[in-house]
Amino acid sequence: GDPVIIVETKEGGKKNFISYNRGWIYAIEQSENTDVTVTLCRDWKGYFGEYLCVTATGNEYGTSNGRLYIPSSSKYNITIDLNGYSIDRGLTSAVSDGSVFHVNTEGSLTIIDSSKEKTGKITGGNSTGNGGGIYLDYGNLYLKGVTVTGNSAEYGAGIYCDDLDDAVVYIQDDTKIYENTASVSGGGIYVYNGYLYV
Repeated sequence: GDPVIIVETKEGGKKNFISYNRGWIYAIEQSENTDVTVTLCRDWKGYFGEYLCVTATGNEYGTSNGRLYIPSSSKYNITIDLNGYSIDRGLTSAVSDGSVFHVNTEGSLTIIDSSKEKTGKITGGNSTGNGGGIYLDYGNLYLKGVTVTGNSAEYGAGIYCDDLDDAVVYIQDDTKIYENTASVSGGGIYVYNGYLYV
């Protein structure tokens, strides 16, 4: 069948996947040794309305309670090209660890949208805690020309930035963060610690 996700390494290796699970886990494994680019070929929606990635191996290999997890073992740079598509966790009610992404890397996560229309979105996160769209625990987060919308949390419904010195958020290239709902504070972005550059 046609691929739903394409994974490329800095050295030129390229693999097509018809499973989001397998493609994402492969990307995380490769990111322990080299820079990786993940390109979406379709909208990525949560399984059973909740799980973006389901594995038996836990946090180390790409998932944390259904959200997309970038572990500390990922010491290189991961780029996700939405390519005009959306990553939608699809949560209609709040759950623990309800964010779309949990970033805890020694490297960086960059999310871009190479499509002309710039229709790619991070959406559908709904957390009883912090970070509906993206929970940045550690590392560098770059958003370039993407949209973060339709997420909910107590703090930082769009993006929550946590660490004291080693969490940095860069908002670039007409990135849009809107219509995210925080029940306490920080509908768009909440920086508890770390740095924000716009």
